[in-house]
Amino acid sequence: MNCGLTIRSSRPAPGCALRGRLTSNVRRFTHMNKLRSLVTAGLWAFTIPAMSAASSDGLLTLLASKLSEVRSSSSEDRVAAEPVVGVEALQGTTRTVILARLGSPDNCAQIQDAQCSEMNTWVYSFVHLPPGWRGGGPELNISFGQQGIVKAAVWQFSR
Repeated sequence: MNCGLTIRSSRPAPGCALRGRLTSNVRRFTHMNKLRSLVTAGLWAFTIPAMSAASSDGLLTLLASKLSEVRSSSSEDRVAAEPVVGVEALQGTTRTVILARLGSPDNCAQIQDAQCSEMNTWVYSFVHLPPGWRGGGPELNISFGQQGIVKAAVWQFSR
């Protein structure tokens, strides 16, 4: 079928009018998809840093709450913050922020603050064991780089 103009009229042949509209809609749809892809990519570039800052802030709030609950426990039973949550979002957080939100680490209990701030790893125990109990539980180990920024945060389970 020839979809050009007919000799007698300036209109396309009868079956061709719809085909022209469909192809123009397909072209329009393709351009909209490309535009949507560009806009979405641009938005992600701006939201990823904000999301990681917000997620580390939310994570620190959750951890501080669980740690406070464990530390204030006077239960005669084992109390632990389990199951543990992913702590990868703490990477890039400063030592000052960690100290302000979680308090003094458990491995700094017997040393001075100046010595504690020089330590490469801080340990927060998320388990309460009453006197005489054996066992352990989750401990958050936070490793710092030279500038006092978290380079790794991992859970370890003491026994």
